Parts: sequence; structure tokens; C-alpha cells
Amino acid sequence: MIQRRLTDPSIGFVTVQRVSITPDLSRAIAFVAPMGKAEQVQVSVESLQRAAAFVRRELSRRIRMYRIPEIRFQLDPDMLTAESIAQERSSNQASENFVEDDDR
Repeated sequence: MIQRRLTDPSIGFVTVQRVSITPDLSRAIAFVAPMGKAEQVQVSVESLQRAAAFVRRELSRRIRMYRIPEIRFQLDPDMLTAESIAQERSSNQASENFVEDDDR
């Protein structure tokens, strides 16, 4: 629904990783993983948050529930962990290449 119905280009390509809902169904946090650089990722999450009311309204039309929760979009912390590991690996690999070049 995000890719098809939201027309804001600043959202970009976003994957919803998981959704956490309170027991009373009043609130939901959608953990998202946008593609792109760090600046674009933050812009994507902010744009999604601005569209939260629209997403809630669309869900109310598609899902039969007593109460549709308020939706908040948040960057998936697992994505940040994976990204930091990937950056660490690439920096370690670059430093290993640098050491190998010095040995010659």
C-alpha cells in the first residue's frame, strides 16, 4: 500500500519490517527500513510519519476491525545494527587492503 498509494517521492523505497501493536489496539509502531543514504532514510521516515493519518484511513477501508490503531513509523533498530556491521566490515577490509599495500 505504501508504494502504490503514497505519492510523496521523498518516501522512496521502504520495507515494513514488523509492526508492534498495543494490547488495546490503540497504537501501532511500524518499524521500517528505507533504502538509501542516512539523510534519505531520515527524510523517508519523516515523510511516512506525515502520511500516517492517510495510511490509517486506508487501513480502515481495507480491514474490518473495531478500532484502527494510531500508526507511528519508526526506523527499524535491527537495520541500524546491520548497517553498522556492514560499515565496520568494509572499513576493516579497506584497512586490510591498506596494510597489504604497505607490505609490498
